[in-house]
Amino acid sequence: MRAALPYSDDLVTIIRWVARIIALFLAIVIVIFVSGTGVNLAHLQAGEVARSASFFLAWLGLILAWRWDGIGGALMIAGILLFYVLDYFVTGSVLRFWLFLIFFLPGVMLLYCWWQTRHGQRE
Repeated sequence: MRAALPYSDDLVTIIRWVARIIALFLAIVIVIFVSGTGVNLAHLQAGEVARSASFFLAWLGLILAWRWDGIGGALMIAGILLFYVLDYFVTGSVLRFWLFLIFFLPGVMLLYCWWQTRHGQRE
C-alpha cells in the first residue's frame, strides 16, 4: 500500500477558497449571460438541449462546491467534458468554446482538496 502524501491544512484551505471564489465568479457570469440572452429551451434543437444540460451540470458543480468539494469538482469536470464530447458529435469541431476550459481549474483544485482531506497525511 502506498503511503499518503503529506499536506498542509493551510495550503489546502487556501486552494479551497481560491477555487470557491473562481467558482462563484463563473456561476455569476453564467447567470448574467443566461438571463441576458433569454435562453428559450423550447426553441433549441436536441443537440443544443444536450449541451445545455451538460453545461448546467458543470454550473451545478460550481454551486455545490461551496458545500461538497468532491461532488462539486467532479460535476464541474464531468459536465464540461460531456459538453465538449457532445459538441464534437453535434458539430464535428473540437474546442469551439475554448474559454469553457476554465471550469477545469476550480474543478481540479477542489478535487485535490477533497482528496487531501480524506486520503492525505497531515504534516
